[in-house]
Amino acid sequence: MTVFPRELHITVFDNDSQQGISGIALKLTLFARHKNDYTIPMVTNSAGEVHLSAQYVQESIKNDWELFPMDYESTLDECSDEVEIKVCTPEDVQRTIRAMKIFKSASTISDELIQAFERSVNEEYIPLTARFNLKNSDKITIGIYSQTERSHNGKRSTQ
Repeated sequence: MTVFPRELHITVFDNDSQQGISGIALKLTLFARHKNDYTIPMVTNSAGEVHLSAQYVQESIKNDWELFPMDYESTLDECSDEVEIKVCTPEDVQRTIRAMKIFKSASTISDELIQAFERSVNEEYIPLTARFNLKNSDKITIGIYSQTERSHNGKRSTQ
């Protein structure tokens, strides 16, 4: 990666209302050059946004290295400029909660993040996975559809 932005701004909005969605559980994947990729869980705030600092990402990578020294090798600088953002399925949310609780005592996972995943509203929306190049911008915007709207209007999630 040339340089991870000082702060990455992610906005998730409802495609029908054009309003930001609070409480959407996401996962950011950084594609590593060597060994495993890095996954960072996060949840949108009341405005439907996540502000992810480069420092937080560095700490998350360091934490992964300490927990699983045989599984990770690449530094943030060695990751691809392309990242993936996944709007979690309800099953992804539950798996992530279980994993965070298992590794909480040995990591920097906060109670606040676990509780945010537990309160997430992902079951109300159609999951989506999209890729973005951070070389182009430090702002990512993702539009998703409500489960209810899709079933009533026949709309499909598009990217």
